Amino acid sequence: MRLSAVLRIPAWRRVFSSSLVVLAIAPWAMATPVRGQAPAPERDPEDILGELVVDAAKAGPGRLVLPVVAVESPLTETPLQARVREVVTRDLELSGEVEVVPASHAAVRPEHADVPLDPEPWREAKVEIVVRVHADRIPVGQVGLWAEIHLLRAGQGPLRSEVDGALSAERLTSHRLADAVLGTITGYEGPFASRLSFVRSAAGERTVLTIDPDGHGASPRSPAEQLATAPAFDPEGTLYWAGSVHGGRYRLYRERQAEAIPLEPAGSIYGLAFDGRGDRAAVAIATATGIQLFVGSADLRGLEASTELPLALHPAFSTRGALAYAGTARTRQRIYVDRRPVSPKGLTASAPAFCRHPDGERLVYSVGVRERADLLVTDAKGRDPLRITKGQGRNSHPACSPDGRLVAFFSTRRTGEGPGLYVMRIDGRRPRKISSMLGDSLQWSGRLGVPMARSKAAAPVAVSPAEAATDEAEAAATGEVEAEATPEG
Repeated sequence: MRLSAVLRIPAWRRVFSSSLVVLAIAPWAMATPVRGQAPAPERDPEDILGELVVDAAKAGPGRLVLPVVAVESPLTETPLQARVREVVTRDLELSGEVEVVPASHAAVRPEHADVPLDPEPWREAKVEIVVRVHADRIPVGQVGLWAEIHLLRAGQGPLRSEVDGALSAERLTSHRLADAVLGTITGYEGPFASRLSFVRSAAGERTVLTIDPDGHGASPRSPAEQLATAPAFDPEGTLYWAGSVHGGRYRLYRERQAEAIPLEPAGSIYGLAFDGRGDRAAVAIATATGIQLFVGSADLRGLEASTELPLALHPAFSTRGALAYAGTARTRQRIYVDRRPVSPKGLTASAPAFCRHPDGERLVYSVGVRERADLLVTDAKGRDPLRITKGQGRNSHPACSPDGRLVAFFSTRRTGEGPGLYVMRIDGRRPRKISSMLGDSLQWSGRLGVPMARSKAAAPVAVSPAEAATDEAEAAATGEVEAEATPEG
């Protein structure tokens, strides 16, 4: 399989890429109050976070401006071409990186996709980019997909992105084409050639499911006889989970493998994570003293205890190799990064995930009280928290897309599109519902069908002396180290 996007135009890319970058990081850059702004309204008694963190919706510069894109819909197209076009259009809508013109507002519909593009009707409709999708079956059960990207503002093009894939994997190949188109437009490949996984509870059963990032193709993965929890993807996209049969301990399973994976130490499994380099894994294992994290090689050998808290769950690795998890010292569960608590005191926090955003890695997690919960996003060390959901039921179990620009999460909101599974930008803008299903333990795989870049050795990531000194100073100033965690009221 090959994935290519060619004929970049540096001048145009500077126009779009720079504007998108500014918008993406603006909430972090504008987190402090602006002189002369209106006084803050009275506190909402239902606001679980109060003044602890900045609301991202109020921290940014205002309206989000995105490039306007139209995916052309010819009057005559093959069924394959129509299906691919629908997938690409939906992915672009969900990406949060472009504003897609609805098909009902199309400026023109050509007879077929090979008719030369007339840019003037599109320019009059304020469209900046026109995408044309092509699809063809090629020999030996393969499909060839490509897209023409016409950059009307630059007055050049078309650019071309193309992918090949097995006919049996038509939707995955269509997602890869959408990712390539996003790469041509924004400079970064999209996240849709991937899978989401979660646990769905119903009638006393807990089943691991997978679903495409556009909400299509929900499918059970764990056997019906298992009570399942803690799904996780390795860097190559293979799915793991913990399952209990007939009330026995939770053992580790892998898709397409019936037998449980033996682990040492033995004990019920309550969480699993792999680092993105394919070097290390972290496993939450029940012991005689609680649930601890054990870290070892990616093949799950050589596991050694890494935490001392009574409870440590939901491990997640950063690109630097930092380990985040939800830990309980005595009363409240908080988020820890390398043994330092980083979530707000006094609030229960859960489900940390690292988002590898092009502008810098972010940490996102859920905080809540009783039936209410919101999502917070911070830098990779847990600093400068911003709330990206507010007052819309319980928003929980965040998972980050492979490109770090989207967050998936479950919401019980009763407004807007209602409860279900959502994806939205990491800055909290443009939430979009992709499924009405609710669940927990949400995970997002890396890109599928794309080779993983493995490191040659499981060496620790180097930290500069200045950065290490800063970390030590922060820990000493706050007293926030794992061994000294105190109960929260």
